[in-house]
Amino acid sequence: MPDEPNTLLFAVVEPLGPDVVSKMTTFAEGVREGHGWTCEPPMDEPTFWQLIHLLDRDVLAENEYAAVEPIIEAMSKLTPAEMASFEEHLAQRLYALDGRRFADESGESSGSDDAFLYARCFVVAQGEGHFRRVLADPTLMPKSAEWCEALLTVAPTAHERATGKPAEFATTVSYETGSNRACWE
Repeated sequence: MPDEPNTLLFAVVEPLGPDVVSKMTTFAEGVREGHGWTCEPPMDEPTFWQLIHLLDRDVLAENEYAAVEPIIEAMSKLTPAEMASFEEHLAQRLYALDGRRFADESGESSGSDDAFLYARCFVVAQGEGHFRRVLADPTLMPKSAEWCEALLTVAPTAHERATGKPAEFATTVSYETGSNRACWE
């Protein structure tokens, strides 16, 4: 007999296409694996921002990987489902900043898909208040090469440290530049 939550999940997302079905099934299986079914994400938004707040801004300009180490250390004590939820929160925030109006205000980072992604990471790394200000006013995007590419490694690194296995997180949106098509038109 098929697993009822998976059957329900498939019925809801199947019309959205095979990519969405795959991502949602992977996410649901990850939540179910040892954690039971839940309607709530394992990590809420305030907890996500509390973890982001752990970033060591004093060393960010010199060594962004050292700057994210306090987040990785804290996250390595969380469950895999919580790590996956952190990755989802991060993807959602980067997706929200993925658009022409943000790229046009990104100075040196606007000429490269990767550089623009890392500039968006820098915005998120500055915390919730800064993120919300930039979201409301794209002219606040960093103009020079202020990046935090290392933020993309936080959840996978924490997962590998905690479990000894590489992470394969599936998010409902892509943070890659150009993914938020509606904001590029």
